[in-house]
Amino acid sequence: MLRMFSSTIKKHTPLFFIIFAYILLIYRYSGFVPLWDSFEYVNTHMYKAVISQFSLLNFNFAEHVSFAWTLLTSWPQYLSFGNMTLLHFTVAFFTVLSIISFYGILKHLFSGNKHNIEVNLLTFLYAFYPPFVANALQYSPDYGVLVFYTIFLYFLITKHKKLTILSGLCLVFTKETGIVLYIISIFILHLFTIFEQRLNRKNIQNFIWNFSAYILPFLFYVFFQFIKVLNFRQEVLPWYLDPMSGKLQMPLFPASVVQKIPFSYFLGIFVINFNWILSTFLIIGLVLSLFHFFSQNSMKSGKTWGINKSISYLYIVFLSATAIFSLYKIFTNLRYFLPLYVFMIILFYFGLKSVFRKRRIVIFILSIIVIVFFISCFRTVDPVSRKIYGTFKFGNHDILDMTSITGECCGYGRDQLVYNLEYTHLHYLLNDLLHNIRPPNEDAFAYNLHAGPFLFPVWDKSNFSRTVSHKNVHPVYIINWYSYLYNKPKIIYYIEMPNTDNTNYLQWYETRMYSPTLKLHYALVKEMSFDDDGYALKVYKLKYKSETPTR
Repeated sequence: MLRMFSSTIKKHTPLFFIIFAYILLIYRYSGFVPLWDSFEYVNTHMYKAVISQFSLLNFNFAEHVSFAWTLLTSWPQYLSFGNMTLLHFTVAFFTVLSIISFYGILKHLFSGNKHNIEVNLLTFLYAFYPPFVANALQYSPDYGVLVFYTIFLYFLITKHKKLTILSGLCLVFTKETGIVLYIISIFILHLFTIFEQRLNRKNIQNFIWNFSAYILPFLFYVFFQFIKVLNFRQEVLPWYLDPMSGKLQMPLFPASVVQKIPFSYFLGIFVINFNWILSTFLIIGLVLSLFHFFSQNSMKSGKTWGINKSISYLYIVFLSATAIFSLYKIFTNLRYFLPLYVFMIILFYFGLKSVFRKRRIVIFILSIIVIVFFISCFRTVDPVSRKIYGTFKFGNHDILDMTSITGECCGYGRDQLVYNLEYTHLHYLLNDLLHNIRPPNEDAFAYNLHAGPFLFPVWDKSNFSRTVSHKNVHPVYIINWYSYLYNKPKIIYYIEMPNTDNTNYLQWYETRMYSPTLKLHYALVKEMSFDDDGYALKVYKLKYKSETPTR
């Protein structure tokens, strides 16, 4: 047994190195407390599920059918709720399974020792692909769809029927996009089977039997939806349809925003953060394959599945899923597109091999791409993205203005900014702010609300830091310039959040603060700046000065 284990490690040493490097990265960010939507997923939905009497429905976070992912990642929180290190490493465990699955997919598609270097490089690219790493820390069911779909795809193309169905069940009960991906993948696979085989009576019976087995996750999903509607009076699609227009779009989005969303999706899938390189080779590979198909009449050559049909299958699933995902018009959060990037990495390599026949050239270009994407995990360096989106300043660093394409809410981006790890610096800066100021309970904080909710609704009393815990915490007193002040805090700290326009906002606190009957005057007494590796927050301390009647 020990000898076999040693042989396995030796055979797959680069894979173990990739996994080890990934674990080190997660350890580096293990104390990170999520922001925005992810904070609500953990602080509100996960907490409610953990403290309530057990029910699968409690793990359907934010009304999504998500219990497969959220239950599997939440159960350690029964031991120590709010322990972010525990949560991040729980998610990392499933991420490692997806890395191994992706490695297996590549081994299946590009078999033979001559592809080993390329397979290892592509696996490294998957493990440290910027949106994957960024969303691994920003907890959501969308990341679960990525993880389970990669595992499902491995079992599907390697023809492990039982494990395909099991992983498919996890996929469809992770989020609505999971059921879409499952249906597309199974349906197109069986279309290929019909197209490839001459179905006689016996083959038809085998085909129906196989298809019936694969359809089980879909049937379970439909049955679950019936239970939701009939027994619990819950809607199937609680907020996916705009009640005014009846269309698949975010309610209350103005028409000017909605019409720009498809283009924003296109950029988020095919262009952002050096994705335009992957897309270029993906398209070239498709064009060359179609040219070869029609020129050589390969349909009559009797080729079996092999590499060409496997790649054709991936192209069709990718394009179909992209088209369907684009139907629902909502925020341009890259987490919605995570499974599509799996196809892009594989099909990029196929296109690269189609263009350059010499293996040395392929390895050289692939190595450069891997390095560039790894750097992009930590810095926004893509000149094409910077030109298209524009940027805003976060201290000394330039971050993509993710809302510039559509004008969607809010600020320069909130969850939209989770395209690499730069957004995480906001957590560490807020911790530094709280730790240094150590504000009394009656002091207030203010910032432009477009920066987003759940930035620091509470702080940990023991160390003045952001937390998702519900024990030993104190609520943060947050005010806004358009809100009446029923209390008159002696001190207000105004924070210039980097993802919003702060022009003139400070003046409101100095000249236009109101209580129900009084106009309050605050004076600027101190300016502070907090820095984390060149990412900075400016904070202005305002002191209560005087008041005058509003009438």
